[in-house]
Amino acid sequence: MKRIFATVVAVGATFAFTHAANAQEYVPLALDKAEYLPGAPIKISADGGEGCAGQVTSKGFAAPVGLEIDPPNLQKGLGTAAEQAGDYEATATCAGKPVTVKFRVVETFYFFPDDVPVVEAGGTIDVHRQVTALCDNPVTSKGFVEPINIIYKTEGSLRSGSGKVIDTPGTYEASMKCSGQTMTRKFTIKAKAGQPKQQEKKPVVKPKGAPQTGGGGTAR
Repeated sequence: MKRIFATVVAVGATFAFTHAANAQEYVPLALDKAEYLPGAPIKISADGGEGCAGQVTSKGFAAPVGLEIDPPNLQKGLGTAAEQAGDYEATATCAGKPVTVKFRVVETFYFFPDDVPVVEAGGTIDVHRQVTALCDNPVTSKGFVEPINIIYKTEGSLRSGSGKVIDTPGTYEASMKCSGQTMTRKFTIKAKAGQPKQQEKKPVVKPKGAPQTGGGGTAR
């Protein structure tokens, strides 16, 4: 089954409480990012002056998150993103009313067209990522002739790049750093038609001679 691996988009290391769409309703709840990888830590902050109580809950959390006082005027909690990618809302009760913030759990930052692509020795391999990904070029691998930069815009919101793989068959790992995390994916290089398989080199065994001569005879 083919999968698309999306990206994480950070909204800053600090918390920023927002106003709802009508520009009147204050939302005293904030998350440190807009999107998270499955199982990633989620930092939660609430305005201590708004009387937020109980736990912050969401189907996008692995478990409800309790809030602790962070003087002078904040409440903070640390949760974990769910394993299932999707769009979610986090809900807390503040001043006796439910308040929500939206976030997204996404898969990894870049992908090959197939789960574990198979490329012929010396052939071309494509790599993709979301346009909004906070990723650093290039994608690197011992199976690439040289690192691959992702620069070309493709269908939808993707960018892609391509490069040559080496001539040595085997399974290799490609890696790319996104939002401070190193993401990896495996791919396979198969032998070209008619290409001989690499044979293991057998150790050379030298015959042992008599200690007197170093050869096979006996000293007289």
